[in-house]
Amino acid sequence: MLVALKSLRHLELRLALIYSPSYYDLPPIVLPALELLHVVFAKCHSDFNFINRCIHAPSLISLSLAGWNTPDEYPDGHIVDYSRLPSLQQLDALSRAYPHIERLTCHFDHAEEIEEVLDAMVGTAAEEDEEGRALDARRWPQMKTIAVEGLQKPIDASVLRCIAPKFQKLDSSIQTLLLPKPCFGDGVVESLKDIIKIEAIGDEWPTLFG
Repeated sequence: MLVALKSLRHLELRLALIYSPSYYDLPPIVLPALELLHVVFAKCHSDFNFINRCIHAPSLISLSLAGWNTPDEYPDGHIVDYSRLPSLQQLDALSRAYPHIERLTCHFDHAEEIEEVLDAMVGTAAEEDEEGRALDARRWPQMKTIAVEGLQKPIDASVLRCIAPKFQKLDSSIQTLLLPKPCFGDGVVESLKDIIKIEAIGDEWPTLFG
């Protein structure tokens, strides 16, 4: 059982659809040594609450997420197609639960989704709290690397040019963007080298970061 694995450093989970909120009443599983967590939302659309409430991992520095945009199929045959990425609120919850993340890996189907996640992560200077005070909206201030999996064709140059300046917003700590090799187009990466280091992904996760 996970409860007994106090020395576990690497965990991969594939979540099934959860019908009952009873897991909210269970004590969290404490994994003090866990550093790498990979979660696939196989038939459980973006159940970030499960991760936040059920897994306490104070040493976690590498998080990999996949499958949140896979349609859910319920027992009655009803299919709900969720094409949106993790929301701002969901990323906030994850950043509070695991504040020391340095490496984030996401599986995308479309290049434009990278920009949406970066928007949510670096925030905006216009964000305010309930009393109208400006917030430092950065999520994961120790984040150094974002890796992208799943894209199978070159990224349009305009997409990358929209993405790159976001790494400088609010003095973001993000230094490197890793992309699948099929994403690289002629001259695009070279033109952005002064803004952000963009490299090709080598091995598959979890050996992605060596």
